[in-house]
Amino acid sequence: MDGSDGHRRQAQLAGIVGLVAVGVGLLVVGTRGSGPAAAPLPTHLYVGVTARHLGAAVPGPPSPGRPSSPTPAVGARPSRVYVPSLGIDAPWVGERFSQGGLDIPADVHQVGLSLAGGQPDSPAGTVLLASHVNYAGQGAGVFASLYRVQPGALVVLTDRAGRASRWRVTGLDDPLKAKLDSGLFTAAGPRRLALITCGGRVIAGQYERNIVVTAIPEASWTTS
Repeated sequence: MDGSDGHRRQAQLAGIVGLVAVGVGLLVVGTRGSGPAAAPLPTHLYVGVTARHLGAAVPGPPSPGRPSSPTPAVGARPSRVYVPSLGIDAPWVGERFSQGGLDIPADVHQVGLSLAGGQPDSPAGTVLLASHVNYAGQGAGVFASLYRVQPGALVVLTDRAGRASRWRVTGLDDPLKAKLDSGLFTAAGPRRLALITCGGRVIAGQYERNIVVTAIPEASWTTS
């Protein structure tokens, strides 16, 4: 779709018709001209990966007094998401659900954080972050490389006060949009993080699949 509000609303409504999962039409993206091209999908999917599975391949949290390399200098930069292994360093903005989907920022360099789900500083719920894989006239989005994330990869999230939380990736999936897990959109349940963008073929102007990365707090990862 193009960047106009009218086209955006039309795409959201089209993605909702006949679909049960909340937000399944939230990531309709494209380019001008001949239309959007297919976006990469993961070559390997995984779920429930733990530190035990990977052994010493993924380091635990730093010891007291030791620099937290390769974590970015997050303390002075509030409301950001970092995935150092993918070079992701982007601001997030709070977004509310509208027409059954998440209103993702039109700027491909920004990430939308669902205000209906868990929050970076909350003790429970799924902190859901979503961004375009690409967008009309802007090129690749900040989450365009999500499909390459490795098990145990570090994700750092800062809240509005600049306080950082550290997470480890435990899952990578590419469900059809119609089968996107509605359980991702919750402020209840165990604390986890979900990063979502689009991928796969383009059918009727929409990407066929979502790329869904899930992560758990690093403290839980290192004790699993």
